[in-house]
Amino acid sequence: MYTQKGRTVEERTPLEDVDTDIQQRARAGDVRGAWLLAYEVYWERIFQACCTRLSGWVEDVADAAWDVTADTFVAFRVFAARHQGAWPGPARAYLYTMARNHCIDLLRRRYRSPIDAQATRSETCCATPEPTPEQAMLHQQAQAHLADAIRQLPPIYRDVVNARLTLELSFEEIATMLDISVGNVRTRLTRALQILRTRVAHER
Repeated sequence: MYTQKGRTVEERTPLEDVDTDIQQRARAGDVRGAWLLAYEVYWERIFQACCTRLSGWVEDVADAAWDVTADTFVAFRVFAARHQGAWPGPARAYLYTMARNHCIDLLRRRYRSPIDAQATRSETCCATPEPTPEQAMLHQQAQAHLADAIRQLPPIYRDVVNARLTLELSFEEIATMLDISVGNVRTRLTRALQILRTRVAHER
């Protein structure tokens, strides 16, 4: 992990500062350093977002999400080299957008039509570690139920939830990324959280 004085970036600073550091490295010509920092901090977040988006559409969710995540970071390195840090938003917003587009491209390659995709939908999801300490079991079950509920959200809600909760983007950043108004972001997030609360409550 990227560290400073023995602490990881995520422990030391908010993600906004990480994005600033990435951008400053790229502007200084250190594209490799910018890419490495983005990779170290955001790989797991982007991978989980890809798992969520692909779950239910492909059987090999983890493998497909891994491939998409790898493609995303290759694309981001090209993007960072091309723009040299001169981009108007946080790095994580660009990473999420690239990942979303790569997921869509993968599904288009695998399925010729939405009907073909719907016919092969699977309940397969990302493998999660089996609970080991008994005292952590309830927490892990709750997390699994929440992840399942997020995966079942319609895409317009799922994208907003992932961007807000996984990548910690602001409403303005999400609006820019999805090309919708801030009010629409708030509406979708509110509706998504209502759906999630209802589903999680029914599973208790």
